[in-house]
Amino acid sequence: MGDADLALFESLFKLKETRRAGWVRRGIHNGESVAEHTLGVVLLTMRATEQLSDLDRLKAIEMAIAHDLPEAVMGDYTPADDISSQRKRTEENLAMEYYRLLSTTNMIDMCRERLAEYNQHETFISRIVHEADKLEPLIQAAHYRKTHPDAVGLEDFKGHASCLRNQHLSAIGTAVLENWEIHKPRVRYIFLIGGPGAGKGTQCAYLARRPGIACISLGEELRKETDDVESRFRSFILQSFEEGVAVPGELAMRILRSKVTAMANDDKKLIVLDGFPRSVNQLRAFQTEVSPKFATVYLQCPSDILEQRLQARALSSNRIDDLDAKRRALRARTYEAESTALLGELRKAPFTEVDGSDPTEEVARVVGRCVQEV
Repeated sequence: MGDADLALFESLFKLKETRRAGWVRRGIHNGESVAEHTLGVVLLTMRATEQLSDLDRLKAIEMAIAHDLPEAVMGDYTPADDISSQRKRTEENLAMEYYRLLSTTNMIDMCRERLAEYNQHETFISRIVHEADKLEPLIQAAHYRKTHPDAVGLEDFKGHASCLRNQHLSAIGTAVLENWEIHKPRVRYIFLIGGPGAGKGTQCAYLARRPGIACISLGEELRKETDDVESRFRSFILQSFEEGVAVPGELAMRILRSKVTAMANDDKKLIVLDGFPRSVNQLRAFQTEVSPKFATVYLQCPSDILEQRLQARALSSNRIDDLDAKRRALRARTYEAESTALLGELRKAPFTEVDGSDPTEEVARVVGRCVQEV
């Protein structure tokens, strides 16, 4: 039994390696796999069926899982392949029969039933899953507009929004269209990073005196968010601070994007991001949402000096994360543990390391020179 099941799942897991052919045709050769698409359809189906009975919801989720299972054997067809629906159904049936022969599990019989109902497109549940299957590539196309600017034909997917009848899926589709156009400020970016107490804020204060330069501190913007009692992210950010965990990249961009746009509209030509990014996840979000181009200035400073500076700053800053000795130690340990992978990514772009333990004026002179050279 174990060997048979292993053979089945080895075959099914090929969906993780099967690229969606529609993206490849549009010049996106490293695009999502069929398995990734299926996950998106499942999640959207879960959102669309929240008001259904548990039994109907389970059936819809099973259908979302089953709808592309044959593609591990037959590959991913697109309308451009000019394959008749009858031919496609024949190949799907043969693929499901092959799965049934590989294993004794009744899971495949259930998936065949769900796939047949999906293909008939007659039941309420099948229509929901079809809508989720339309919405997922619309969302993905909007994402690829940011990450693959040379891709062709992404506008084709905008028409999918008109196929959505489920209120939740339709609302998501409308939001995608409303945010379709990309407005990225034409400014240069420098990441000024370093451990807690490395002097990032001090150096930003120096740089902000220069014409055409603006400095934005993600930490300060997040602290402002925690002061807003109506912010839905307030408790989450406070908990992240307490646990010493970098906030998700998407949230960081939500906080920073409007600030960056305002600075660009104020005729700033260079924006220095103080303490950003804190993680590879935040870096990826920046590259997608703001700009793929940046330079980094890294204020390197020994841990014992960082601790001394944080102790001194705690006397006047009134910052919770400075006042608590345990939190100070946690921030330092977390930064050191998490920075290796991030620094490796940042070094792929212009990167300058500065001795942050030098006197403030000397560090400012070196950092200023780095900024001029960007």
